[in-house]
Amino acid sequence: MKAIPPHLSQTPEEAYRKMKYAGTHVATRDPKRPEYHFHSAGQWMDDPNGSVYHNGYYHIMYGANPDSDSNRGGMPYKTASNKWSPDEPDWMDGIDVWGHARSRDLIHWEHLPISVFPDPKKDEFFIWWGCTRINGDGIPTIIYTSVGHERNPTDSAEQFIAYGDDELMRWKQADELNPILSDSIHGGKKYYEWRDPFMFEHEGRNFLILGGTDSLSKRGRALVLLYEALDSRFAEWVFRGELFEYPEPLRSIECPNIGRFGDKWAVIVSPHGPVEYFIGNIDFETYKFHWEHRGILNVSTNYYATNLVYDDQDRCILLGAIEGFEGAVGWNGAGALPRELSLSEDGRRLEQRVIPEVETLRREAEPRNASGAVAGSGVFELFVSLLPENSGRLALCYGDTDLVIEFRDGKLSVGGYELPCSNSLRVFMDKTVFELFADEREALSLVVPVCTGGCRIEVGGVFEQSLLWEYDTRDVFRYYDD
Repeated sequence: MKAIPPHLSQTPEEAYRKMKYAGTHVATRDPKRPEYHFHSAGQWMDDPNGSVYHNGYYHIMYGANPDSDSNRGGMPYKTASNKWSPDEPDWMDGIDVWGHARSRDLIHWEHLPISVFPDPKKDEFFIWWGCTRINGDGIPTIIYTSVGHERNPTDSAEQFIAYGDDELMRWKQADELNPILSDSIHGGKKYYEWRDPFMFEHEGRNFLILGGTDSLSKRGRALVLLYEALDSRFAEWVFRGELFEYPEPLRSIECPNIGRFGDKWAVIVSPHGPVEYFIGNIDFETYKFHWEHRGILNVSTNYYATNLVYDDQDRCILLGAIEGFEGAVGWNGAGALPRELSLSEDGRRLEQRVIPEVETLRREAEPRNASGAVAGSGVFELFVSLLPENSGRLALCYGDTDLVIEFRDGKLSVGGYELPCSNSLRVFMDKTVFELFADEREALSLVVPVCTGGCRIEVGGVFEQSLLWEYDTRDVFRYYDD
């Protein structure tokens, strides 16, 4: 008999209490932990997924490991995520369960009990990336990649379904239906690395995409595969074909998303490197995506695994993970600031700006002049308005660290990365997370050395203005059972 991993020896309630204890009693003492960027109730978190807007709340699910305090310690973020296999001595150090949080504004969060917990009776030991939608019968529905001894993510994963109550608080796997998608749906065609479901709708029809590849070679065909729901419960599906093929040879692509912007579609993928997007059209007769333009959402690999959610304002909100923390204690992983995603006027690129709700964190009604100022908390927002033909230098100085942003010829450079920027710059500092938005179009997210004990801002060059707001983060996170 195959061994059952240790994390399944506890109940979901026990796992949540363990996460909460780590978050409230251990992680709070770690100066590296961000204060207003989303993070889990405690312990290690993976990519945000399963996001949905329902009944006035934004809901975020995320891969979590409730036992990571004793098993991951201060390991770099991704180290153990590859050790999913029962043949590895620390195979439990992977994505075990789905954590869950909700928010009215995507800034202030309430941590909720674990949403989906593996069922070992069904050879289910891990809950991987997935999506949440309200089905045709009005029932909240989760579809996710289920992984176990006999269903590994390389060649035999399956897609499972779970149904929830109207508050999205209680979920139950649909035992009589699972798996709703298995490899047999492809009619003898074999796909590998088959995972990460995401749903979208078009003219009353419901579609689902999955990442996959037809080869385990590192120079294989990385694909986005397309399926269509045949019923209102999202329990019956038909395979429509290979919607999109990544232009270059690649082992696989992760976390595919699809968004619509006017008459154009955007396919967003995480190809084991910077997150990329492709803009074009979907032919719903041939089920092919014909892309015209290609771009990168964030040049840094600290930003990964995006997830799209539409709200009641019809905003397309882009969520993503911040990766690369080392030495974290009681926590690991964070979410990037939510961005509103739009198509540029010329239709050639996706533009992103931070959601305005972040401004509710500003401690002061009026900003200070940033030049020469000291942000004592290391948790702040900085705005710089540029002049034409501006060249200059902006430095954030804290401890032994100088984080330098240089401007020249309509471009800025920071941390070895370069972005176009001609009008304005917004910087968000949060202990170990640095995020930059240029011209409300381009974004850069980085993990940086911890900023504590004050940050001195040095401005060199000619700028129209430079403004500073420190943030009040006391009420950003709360727990459902408090």
